[in-house]
Amino acid sequence: MKNVTLSAVVRNHARRHLLCPIRTWRQLGLYAVTLILGLPLIAILVHLLDPRAPLACIVAPVLAGGLLPAFALLPGSFQVQTRFQARHLLSTLDESLDQLGYIKTVEDAASVRYRPRRHRWLGDSAADIAVTLHPYTADIAGPLRALRVLQRQLAC
Repeated sequence: MKNVTLSAVVRNHARRHLLCPIRTWRQLGLYAVTLILGLPLIAILVHLLDPRAPLACIVAPVLAGGLLPAFALLPGSFQVQTRFQARHLLSTLDESLDQLGYIKTVEDAASVRYRPRRHRWLGDSAADIAVTLHPYTADIAGPLRALRVLQRQLAC
């Protein structure tokens, strides 16, 4: 986009979240349910494929892999600076976030909030994207993975 400068996506979380990215009780509950249901199924499947495989070689990768979606929801932010009023950028953001699977939920004079369509039933705001408007800048905050994709879309 012309007349727009994008900053780098920066992380907005404490270093301790790199060790364990689970931030809410809801995320912990979903992770526990996934492990309770998924771990035995994967262990049985791998045991059927290779009965001599040690249990530690099955369980450790599953536990580590189960945390990957939680790492994608760690918070980040970036800024969009424009030569024109930042409010005019909203239509472009709406189109880009619609392509990413987000819908606009709240809009007022200084901010807009987007929520993923597919995660609406979770009721968790960790996947939401918040846009705060200033006269010539827009601060965009949300999950790191979604922000990086959004930044690439806006750069085109």
